Amino acid sequence: SRVLTKPSLCMEVGMLSVVSILSTSLLVSSPALTAQDTSLWRYTTTEKIEFYRVTPLGDLIVGTKEEIVSLNPETGKVQWTRSDIQKLPTEGFNAIPFTPYSVLRTKDGIALIDLATGETLWDSTVVPLEKVRGYLLVPQHDMLLVYGETPGSKRTFVAVELTTGEVRWGQDTLLQENPKLQRGHGIHSFAGHQPPLLDSDTTFILNISKDGPLRIDSRTGELLWRADLDKNPPLLREGYAPMTYDSGVLFVAYEKGYWNDSEKRDNKLLALNTTDGSVIWDRKETFPSRVIQMELTPHGLVVRGQRPPGERYRRHQPFIDLVDPETGLSLWEQPERGGNQFVVEEDAIFRAIGGALVSLAFDGSSQIIAVARFERAGRLPDKIEKAGTDFFLSSNQAFASVNRGGTVHYHRYYEAPEKGLFEPSYAPPPSRQ
Repeated sequence: SRVLTKPSLCMEVGMLSVVSILSTSLLVSSPALTAQDTSLWRYTTTEKIEFYRVTPLGDLIVGTKEEIVSLNPETGKVQWTRSDIQKLPTEGFNAIPFTPYSVLRTKDGIALIDLATGETLWDSTVVPLEKVRGYLLVPQHDMLLVYGETPGSKRTFVAVELTTGEVRWGQDTLLQENPKLQRGHGIHSFAGHQPPLLDSDTTFILNISKDGPLRIDSRTGELLWRADLDKNPPLLREGYAPMTYDSGVLFVAYEKGYWNDSEKRDNKLLALNTTDGSVIWDRKETFPSRVIQMELTPHGLVVRGQRPPGERYRRHQPFIDLVDPETGLSLWEQPERGGNQFVVEEDAIFRAIGGALVSLAFDGSSQIIAVARFERAGRLPDKIEKAGTDFFLSSNQAFASVNRGGTVHYHRYYEAPEKGLFEPSYAPPPSRQ
């Protein structure tokens, strides 16, 4: 095998660091070892490594043109090999979170494997589709919605039981419009779409095409209603907020206007009655930018907006606003400027702004709670998440842990790597672990 020296990607597996070389070797090291001896083990293949993934079981899957292999991350020992699975692209391996399973995809096919043993549990032979074009996971019902083509329809859904592949139902009339699928290495997928949203024990809502939101009986596949809004679906990969549901009301962000003129688009929000799909309200006022995050609270619907990804020249004003869920009207006189990610607690909204923890009360007043002071003025923390009773603030170059009392438990700043001639200066975001 070839000897490789330049790593291209890093990944953490527990307390280990995986360094992938885009060729025939994979190195795993430990931060606890000395700088002179950081390699724990090396796995070498006869073909170029096409991809690797850490599974929900904590194991390491390595894919080449000849096979896929499961490795023990601590020892590098091969746990199982599938030499019959060849030329599987990175888009073809999709581990299902919080399960010991992975969906495998080919251009027209699908299969489910057990990540503990490598065994195939079921494949395309049990799915009555000529061509598979994607799938959607409904984990609460132990169900996979497989989408594809049959001789009679190019828009067919088949619901299969996740672990057995048993067909529960098939429907070819749910969609009247084609969904906007992603495609990579010839494999179509629903990557970046809104996931199915469960609104009851026996129903879920899809919003994946210009058909608008659909409410479907999960037991039979029967279409209960179609909200014909004549609007493009709010794709997550285009920066739209996930749909939000509570007490029979579905909140959906969308844009209205001329799709070939980004300056004339309005950033909108509407509410649907999930009993019959009727519109409760469609907010007349436009938001300053695309709605990218929503969370319902006892005080109202907290809405955050930012510039959509890829739209560099459109006018945008990042904001946070509080909306009346019954009318769609703003409860504040003016939206709060700045579209930093937020987390909500009972009495306030919290954001990370330039390394500071800032609270925003539900009456619209704001207060700086704590400031992590960094010696360097690089990219300071602007993301936030809860870590127990504390808040973890982070960016690509810095992180800090603070609490509501104003105490900064720790903070750290990392210099960005040197910028090469053809590569951007970028540091991977830190992990809270």
